[in-house]
Amino acid sequence: MVLLTYLAACGLFCQVYGSRLRQEDSPPRIVEHPSDLIVSKGEPATLNCKAEGRPSPTIEWYKDGERVETDKDDPRSHRMLLPSGSLFFLRIVHGRRSKPDEGSYVCVARNYLGEAVSHNASLEVACEYIPFEPSFAVLLADGAAPAFPSLGFSMDILFCCYHQSGCLKYGVKSVWLKHCWPINGSQLHEV
Repeated sequence: MVLLTYLAACGLFCQVYGSRLRQEDSPPRIVEHPSDLIVSKGEPATLNCKAEGRPSPTIEWYKDGERVETDKDDPRSHRMLLPSGSLFFLRIVHGRRSKPDEGSYVCVARNYLGEAVSHNASLEVACEYIPFEPSFAVLLADGAAPAFPSLGFSMDILFCCYHQSGCLKYGVKSVWLKHCWPINGSQLHEV
């Protein structure tokens, strides 16, 4: 604070309070923006963010527009704000109903001269590979019990395949094989 005292022409004293901008002070500037990540559930991850400014800016993270709670807010949190400003996840949390870590993140650097906002970075949870045996559903037109060609009967059967994880993101593709050769899905095949 600067205190200026001066005498006005009429003989009265006046005091003016104010703050002086130091020449070396500067507003925040993001020098390392976070990058998009694809991470497996349960694995650690880091979204990097570095900012410069004087005084040193404080960093906060936002996910999908909402402030991210870290260990500074809740010591039990699985997210930590590192001294560098990066956001560290001890483990990525992801479930069928709750996906608290997946989303679009930005870091915001602030000091008394203003704020700087990083580019958006998406954090996506990769599907884990779970080996499984295909499950089949047999649909019969007349609702009768299945009959098999070896018994001299024939019928239309629809085979359905699903992945146990319920996750079909990132190009997971199913291919039907007959005698180790891919089957064209638009054709009928005898089993």
